[in-house]
Amino acid sequence: MKKNISGLAAVITLVSCGNTNAGQELKEPVPRQITTSDQAEAWTVNSGDYDYSASHAGQKVILDVPYYSQKKYPTGCELVSTSMALAYTGTMITAQELVTEGYIEAVDFYSKKGDKTLYGGDPNKVFIGDPLKEDGYGCFSGAIVSALEKLLPSNKYEVKDLTGTELNDLCRLYIDKDIPVIVWASLDMKPTFRSEKNSWTIEETGEKFTWISNEHCLVLVGYDDDNYYFNDPQKGSGTPYKRKVAEKRYKELNQQAVAVIEK
Repeated sequence: MKKNISGLAAVITLVSCGNTNAGQELKEPVPRQITTSDQAEAWTVNSGDYDYSASHAGQKVILDVPYYSQKKYPTGCELVSTSMALAYTGTMITAQELVTEGYIEAVDFYSKKGDKTLYGGDPNKVFIGDPLKEDGYGCFSGAIVSALEKLLPSNKYEVKDLTGTELNDLCRLYIDKDIPVIVWASLDMKPTFRSEKNSWTIEETGEKFTWISNEHCLVLVGYDDDNYYFNDPQKGSGTPYKRKVAEKRYKELNQQAVAVIEK
């Protein structure tokens, strides 16, 4: 299902949307062709010593991942992106079914009698708000990992929390291995911010939590010299975003990333 959309030279590797108000790595990918002894030696050293960008210059790689829009889910980008990643493995489930069938819990805000404190859930465990409504928020990678582990049989799939992995390394270790990655960044790659009005208390811990506004979830599907490509549930399939900007927004969301790997 991998789609290569550019002519290549020498070494060929086929290649929110919340409210606006590190896992184990795969082995190095093996290049299709090695044309010099120097290249052969380079692949035997530690990844930190290997100039991956230089060796892949001029390539454009995009995985043919099914695209779903979040039009029906104004704040459900995490659920829609998860559905896209699952569809690539042949597992068909809608964003709404992830909630209605109990794989992830959607939790609204609440208060206690005589207490002005606003309580809400932990976005690493549950979906905050209603994905069908404009005033919903969303969830983080921990909640998606838990949902996927409930949904997928462990003898057939491995769910990897890749939080902390650089975008370029996700391309090197997963996109080049024909594995799309669910990532957290921002709407249109605009700057994120925090606002007191988007804060609540997590009752279980007593912690005050402030949502990262402009948060968005997408599926990383490809790359070239200038861009990373995403199935952006708000924009379309294979949406390009400049590398430096995408890397910055991804870091603002704490480099959260999740992949589903068929065993």
